[in-house]
Amino acid sequence: MQTENENSTTKLLEMYEYQKILYVLCKEKYPGLITIAKLLLKRAQNNYDNHVAIEGITGSGKSMFALIIIMLMHYISKVKYSIENQTLFIPDEGELKKTIGGLKPLAVYWIDEAIRALDKKRWWAADQIELNHIIKTERWKRNTIIYCMPEFMEFSNSFRTSNIHFRIYIVPRFAAVLNIKDIDKDIEDPWHTRKNVKIKYERRRNNNWSYYHYNAVIENPKRLQNERKLPNYFTDSPWPNIEEHETLKEVWEHYQRMKEQSRADFREKMEQTKEDKVMTKYDKKFKIAYAKKIVKQFEFEKLDGVTKKKIWEDEGKPCSWNTWLGLWRLESDTSS
Repeated sequence: MQTENENSTTKLLEMYEYQKILYVLCKEKYPGLITIAKLLLKRAQNNYDNHVAIEGITGSGKSMFALIIIMLMHYISKVKYSIENQTLFIPDEGELKKTIGGLKPLAVYWIDEAIRALDKKRWWAADQIELNHIIKTERWKRNTIIYCMPEFMEFSNSFRTSNIHFRIYIVPRFAAVLNIKDIDKDIEDPWHTRKNVKIKYERRRNNNWSYYHYNAVIENPKRLQNERKLPNYFTDSPWPNIEEHETLKEVWEHYQRMKEQSRADFREKMEQTKEDKVMTKYDKKFKIAYAKKIVKQFEFEKLDGVTKKKIWEDEGKPCSWNTWLGLWRLESDTSS
């Protein structure tokens, strides 16, 4: 009978076998993926931190590509990958801050559905500001962190221009396009967003494509040609659908089970948060009513030596600052 340690070792060895099978498949049919994986690893090996954004419309295959590329990176590094320990599903700012701060040097980590923690609409949130500070101060660890985000522009401007070094665009269920940040110190936007829009607009106009035609009718190879014209473009590669692979589909199914469980945990957490907010609301009303009761009591009894601490000790309940200030003034009037 196997012990618990032996069981965990067996799982790790099985995952390493999956990584090997994937590497052999990509070497034969998708060598561009191995090139991308090696390039992502090279930055960390050159003593730099490494933040990678994977973007694409909903259902384009971001999660599957992220799983493929992170498995390849681990196999090339001769390290076993653990979905359970190296993947974070729908984290908030606090969870992501704690995770990144606790990573060991040269770790590779995957943040699935990063929109919740890094949405630019919450750039002002204290946890997100502190998260950005942690990412900048923990650079010495040379970690590689992969973020899946529906749209690249959903990252805050500071995060896009400062933290992200590689931008991978998923042409829906077809290919992955790797873009590298322009590190020229005098460039305001290292991703040349306005220039990209202008290039694509001119190509649509020259080919007489309407927006509808471009978005709904145009074939993926022509989309890929447009991406290759952009200034940050480096390389692209098709990628396999591991859901249809005889062996690798087991890894994908395991990931899907973990994702479903994370959604259930997330819904449960949100319901609990709603309940806590309701309790906080009624608790606040109760405290206000209680504070008013205390004021009337002291007005009636005209007691001396009224302090916040005394109310807490005598009544066993907190007293607001305004209530204490009113009682202090009442005491002053009484003593004079």
